[in-house]
Amino acid sequence: MKQEIPENIQKILGENNGTISSSQAKSIGRYAYYSVLRLVKQGVLYKIRNGLFMEPSRLANTMIDINRLIPSGVLCLYSAWSYYNLSTQIPADFNVAVDKNIKVTVPDYPPIRLLRWSGKTLSIGIDTVHINGYEVRVYNLEKSVCDAIKFRNKIGIDVMSEVLRNYFQRADRNIVRLESYARELRLCSVLEKYMEVEL
Repeated sequence: MKQEIPENIQKILGENNGTISSSQAKSIGRYAYYSVLRLVKQGVLYKIRNGLFMEPSRLANTMIDINRLIPSGVLCLYSAWSYYNLSTQIPADFNVAVDKNIKVTVPDYPPIRLLRWSGKTLSIGIDTVHINGYEVRVYNLEKSVCDAIKFRNKIGIDVMSEVLRNYFQRADRNIVRLESYARELRLCSVLEKYMEVEL
């Protein structure tokens, strides 16, 4: 028989998009922490990584709390392009950029593809946005376009062209920022070539 979620645990779940950490459970008493472990065993809660648990109903959400799973991570490539409607490609997993020198443990769920980046490729153009109630770090529009250019040989010219075409059709595009990022990332010559076609 499945145990009902105690009210004090339910309160934390409600305040944290259906998640509760070990430290949050312990802060309301040792019994609450053991209750969480029992709930996991019964399938009422799901362990998504060490010390972090979630209600299974929340796992179907289109956006999971990436910032809690991978605090240093930034949504990139297909995940960012999907967020900005720059590509019709639906990512099979969350594309998350992390510092290549930092060890990151990826949970069993949700499916996450880590991209180990460094320097300006990692550090510039990071925004924090709210998606389906979650605060998420994601590369901004122009940085996401530069990433399509930078990784064109890995993603394919068709995908890069789609991203560029959709970007140049947007009213909120910022060409000055795009060119600035392209300079920093040494992508100017490639960008200029495609701008001649698209603009």
